[in-house]
Amino acid sequence: MSERRTIKYNMRLLSDTIFGSGYSVPGGTDISVFRDREGYPMLKGSTMKGLLRESAVNIADWQGLGRDKVTSLFGIEDRGGALDEHRLNLTAAVICDRKIMPEDCFAERAFTAIGGNGIARDGSLRLAECVKAGYVFSGTIECHKSDVEFIEEALDGIKWVGTLRNRGFGHVRIDYEEETAVSGGVKLDTNTIYYRIKLESPLIMTNKQRSFMNTYCTDRYIKGSAIRGMVMGKLSQAEPEWFEEHKTQLLSDDTRFFDALLYLDGVSLPPIKGFYENKDGSDFQTVLANGGKLSPGVKRASLGDAVTLKDGRITYSTVEIGQAARIKKAGRNTDEDKMMFQNQYIEAGQEFEGYICTQDNELARKIASVLGGTVWLGADRYEGYGRCSVTVKQCEQPAWMDCYGYREGDTADSTIYMLALSPFTMMSEAGEPVGLDCKKIGEMLELKAPEKLQIELCSTSVSEYGGYNVTWGCSLPLVRMYDMGSIFKLSMDEVPAVHNLRKLEQSGIGARRAEGFGNILFIRKDIFESITGKEKYTATEVPEGGHGSKPVDRAQIRRNRCVWIMDIAQKKLIAHSSGLSASQIGGLQALLEGMIGRINNSGLTSEKCREELERFLKKADDRQQDKQKYYGIEKICMNVLNGGEDDKLVKADDVERLKLLCELFDYSRKIDTEV
Repeated sequence: MSERRTIKYNMRLLSDTIFGSGYSVPGGTDISVFRDREGYPMLKGSTMKGLLRESAVNIADWQGLGRDKVTSLFGIEDRGGALDEHRLNLTAAVICDRKIMPEDCFAERAFTAIGGNGIARDGSLRLAECVKAGYVFSGTIECHKSDVEFIEEALDGIKWVGTLRNRGFGHVRIDYEEETAVSGGVKLDTNTIYYRIKLESPLIMTNKQRSFMNTYCTDRYIKGSAIRGMVMGKLSQAEPEWFEEHKTQLLSDDTRFFDALLYLDGVSLPPIKGFYENKDGSDFQTVLANGGKLSPGVKRASLGDAVTLKDGRITYSTVEIGQAARIKKAGRNTDEDKMMFQNQYIEAGQEFEGYICTQDNELARKIASVLGGTVWLGADRYEGYGRCSVTVKQCEQPAWMDCYGYREGDTADSTIYMLALSPFTMMSEAGEPVGLDCKKIGEMLELKAPEKLQIELCSTSVSEYGGYNVTWGCSLPLVRMYDMGSIFKLSMDEVPAVHNLRKLEQSGIGARRAEGFGNILFIRKDIFESITGKEKYTATEVPEGGHGSKPVDRAQIRRNRCVWIMDIAQKKLIAHSSGLSASQIGGLQALLEGMIGRINNSGLTSEKCREELERFLKKADDRQQDKQKYYGIEKICMNVLNGGEDDKLVKADDVERLKLLCELFDYSRKIDTEV
């Protein structure tokens, strides 16, 4: 197996820098900065790859190495896909200091175009958003062991990044170090693997069937076929002889790679399609009851991308999706060259979980040995997307079987509910897709009269599913299937045996089961029929930096701060009611802003900050004519600085508290002037 190394780099901004997003803001900036899902600036992996390629070309030319070295590292321009073991994997560069609020990272700069007469051209004024100098961004580069030295030289050659470098923006300094690889493989004693994936960078699971015009859409789950392809690639490199011997077994329907769904605090299922509601979310009901009759005006209930079932309610959550503008390089000097398009991706930081089931413990152990640790998944893995960390553990069977399905010792009913955990279609004897073959299902359940099994009610949708085989270099044929989440109410003349239901869940049904299709679950009747409502998933705890798949909602924090500022300012009318002049309020604000600068630059302590403010307020109080004027302001200031009832609005950081007070006084002076 080829030896891979990871280089971690830190990029410090020596000047204001523009990580262009490709978008402008109507009525605002003409050039905007690319942001992550929390609103922080981010340098895309594809941009870093371009910068690194540019530097590598220069070094290769200076050293007389030729362009073959660069091609092996970065691939051939205008053509995607490469299997060269020397290809680089890069992540985006993200800001290191995430204690600050996102809006504090940005500033706006104006510029114009100068005509031949030395005067600014009419209509040339532009407003650019930039990232302030001083911030540090971090990313990783994975490469072959033999290429580490060359990549580090290329990093040394990067001095300017981003947009408008010719105007002085984007001066940077890059430091780097090689990271020690940590193996994530584990040993198993069972033939079922549970895995959880955390996205360390955005992930693209391209869905060409749902893409349109110049926008490429992504699936909202991780395909089992993607997991399988990654595992097969690693096994073929690690143990080529063993892989050739067991390849047929690995690629058969006896080895099933389940799709990975968004991780929740519970056992995740795909959103079930059988539920309906009014536009306001009321009158929650299921089409699989009351003979399929629904109340007038209801629509299919919005249940996000993953759900859990508990206590008669569906808890649901939605995968967070981002979008980036990119340039398609189809060919030199063609009409399609440098054509703009948009790429959807799954935001970094979210977690997904899935299963791999085999018929052989040895196969499970081999798969687990290469699955854990750092892996790369999805499309554009060489453009800054798809870096994931995977944790693996053994289990006896997928958790939903016992949590929601019929357990050993349970008694089923002549009416059962079958949920599609993944897309599926069954095939006729002629090899044609037929959807759900009821008679065949009856035979698999070993019913005495399998032909009497029928669909009583159902709620479904259908799509066409294809794929792409990298080895063959071609697309797979499209097959029309029921979508995941489709649910069927099946009735029969007899009660099926529970062990036959579980056996069918374990084997799956229909075509392409090895790729993650054909997974089903027979939901217990008492669980499904007890569902009477829904609720949105919320993490039980949101610590610093986010919890699980949920980031800190910094936009909500900002909204809370603004509401508090307006409420206090309107209630108190600080300057108007106290008799303080705008200049006196401005003097206090200037003092606080000076403290912020000294905390950041000269290490002013919290205690000194409070002492200085108290001296200022006491000095004002000593003047008899101002004695009562500062009383209310003193109370507000000390309450915020000491973490009183308003502590929930700001982080326990003196800079944030001082900024809050400055914003309050600035807003107060404006509304007091109006009064």
